[in-house]
Amino acid sequence: MKEKKIHSYVFLVALLLVSIDQAYGQVTISNFPTSFEIHEKNTSQYYFKDITCTSVDKICICNMIKSDPTGGPFDVWLNGKSSTTYGLYYVGANNGKALDYSSVPTYKLTIECRDGTSTNKATIEVEVDIIPNIMPKITNAKYPQDSVQLDAFTVTATGSTIYTVTAYDADGDALTCSMKTSPVVSYFKIMTTSTSTCEIQTTIDMRTATEANVALTVSVTDGRATVSNFVIDVTTDLNARPDITNLPKTVSLIEDATGGTLITALTLTDDVISTRCTVNPSAEAYKFRFDSSNRIWLENLPNGALPLDFETTDKYTITCLATDGYLESLNDVLTIQVINKNEPPVFDEIAYYCDLYEGSAGVSSCSIDASVTDPEKDSILSVNFISGNNSNRFRYDKSSSTISFNVDYDIDQATGYPENVVLQLEAKDRYGATSTAPVYIKVHDINDNTCDFGASSTKVFTANQGTKLGSLGNIYAVDNDKTAPNNEVTYEVIQALPSDSTNYISAYSDGSIAYIGIIPEENSGKTYSLVVKCKDGGSPQRTAVSTVVLSYQTTTSSSTTSTTTTATTTTATASSTTSSSSSSNIFDNSAFVGVFALLMTLLILGLLVGLYFLLKYCGVFGACSGGAASQGVAGQSASGASRNLCGDNFCCSKQKQVEPVDDYINYDVRTNADYKDAYWKTGDNYESGLGFNPQDGIKPKPLTGFRHLALPPPPAITTTF
Repeated sequence: MKEKKIHSYVFLVALLLVSIDQAYGQVTISNFPTSFEIHEKNTSQYYFKDITCTSVDKICICNMIKSDPTGGPFDVWLNGKSSTTYGLYYVGANNGKALDYSSVPTYKLTIECRDGTSTNKATIEVEVDIIPNIMPKITNAKYPQDSVQLDAFTVTATGSTIYTVTAYDADGDALTCSMKTSPVVSYFKIMTTSTSTCEIQTTIDMRTATEANVALTVSVTDGRATVSNFVIDVTTDLNARPDITNLPKTVSLIEDATGGTLITALTLTDDVISTRCTVNPSAEAYKFRFDSSNRIWLENLPNGALPLDFETTDKYTITCLATDGYLESLNDVLTIQVINKNEPPVFDEIAYYCDLYEGSAGVSSCSIDASVTDPEKDSILSVNFISGNNSNRFRYDKSSSTISFNVDYDIDQATGYPENVVLQLEAKDRYGATSTAPVYIKVHDINDNTCDFGASSTKVFTANQGTKLGSLGNIYAVDNDKTAPNNEVTYEVIQALPSDSTNYISAYSDGSIAYIGIIPEENSGKTYSLVVKCKDGGSPQRTAVSTVVLSYQTTTSSSTTSTTTTATTTTATASSTTSSSSSSNIFDNSAFVGVFALLMTLLILGLLVGLYFLLKYCGVFGACSGGAASQGVAGQSASGASRNLCGDNFCCSKQKQVEPVDDYINYDVRTNADYKDAYWKTGDNYESGLGFNPQDGIKPKPLTGFRHLALPPPPAITTTF
């Protein structure tokens, strides 16, 4: 009995403890709906309802612990009203994902609330249904397909409305429209004009349209659902595209066609208002000309140059566009095929120059560095001189581009070997086309001739006691070189035989020989010789020698004996040098001879004028020839006039000449080499023109021009009787 009582107490205690636990740990969720709805177009965060939760410890912590399907865009958050109040939320498209009825029409959510110890909890099942978006409807009568007919010349203004699309949205959403074209063109645009209408407008002047049939596919959307099956066919009566009726075509021109050649004249439809053409390659557009009559020409290039060159460009395309102000023609292309013509070789210079020196064949040469090319790359068969103008005396070496003599060439010969030659160098290709270039050859003289005294290389002069001092004559040597200084000859004495010969005979650099000292009569029968060397001005110098002989022989006649010259034949000896010379005698200069003749003419005129005055004022026989009495009154008058003009001694006085004494020098200057007398001092070098200084006997350099003595003026020694 006692055991039964104990068991009864234990049971009561346990029951009491269970009751106490339930009283302190119970959690309840009350008055919370089990289903909600939300529209699928809702994208923002959305609040459904607060969760009413109670617990014995007055603490509730609620969470969404399950979503079916998983990942639903819902959650349980504190609602912000208190720290213990929770609510159910749609988190929004940005924090979760967008609602889509077609994908997930219903979400099932499990919400759990716990007490403060998390040992007691309560749960509730909630269903969220997605309300689907209602698709817009296009309300045009001919939906889903309609058509529009346009006239290009009527619909000319941009922004013209050609069609209006109408639509309805049951949800009251604002509608927008979009459009695609087939083919893809930019003729039209669609504009939303209200929440339920859209207009199709033009974007161009339809006269510029080139597609007659364009299908417009219109779509209407409320932002969620789109209707995109409305097709509108637009047919346009187009503006006819202008045309160049004779293009495209191909023409052929030979490459030697000249500027001014007409290529073609364009044929146009009536509605064309202008044309323009472009050339390919553009860098050679200058070779073509387009005129106002729509003709295409080859241009005239400067200096007559040919516009076409097959080797440079063998084809041109000229694209021409004709326009009516709205449209341009298409595919109007003129193709020009350039036909090759064999062209002659081309020299790299317009002329060549060559300097040669006379000599044997092949010795002298020059390089003209001529380059010859063929435009078609054809081989050059030959490069030679054209026959004529002494071309046979020259040869051209193509491999080295050098010119040399083909023969022994001597310009010193009188004829046949010119100094300046112009030859034509001809190049020929393998097809026979030729071209030429001038070659200017200058042949220079070399000193290859020696001065030559000729067959009479010994010059013999004679003198006697009556021979006057002065010129005996000249010796001459000829140098056959062509040019100076090679042919300029001068002379010098290299030996006197006997040694005192230089006291009586002298030879000067111009070849003149002078008798300069009176030979004593006791030397009659003796000869005096000078060995004279001629030398040219060339380098190296060439020389030869001759002998001048003066034979002195007294005569028994008291009359003056003129100088005679006897020539004996001797061979002149030449040195092994080269060059040429010309005479240094001033009278060989034609300009000097002309001036000298003019001066002599003026002198004669002056003498005639002086004679006239002497006759007029002094009388024919002189004012004092017969005395005043014999002349009469007229004579006295003339005599008085003469005295007044000439002075007392001009006409009547008479001077007595003083005879020369030994070693007297005649101070009158003589310029005539042929006038000699006995009054010239021995050794005064009159004939040489060196002059003589009586103070120290120094002979200065030879004087140029007229020869004269370097003497002081003559003293005024005059005796009147």
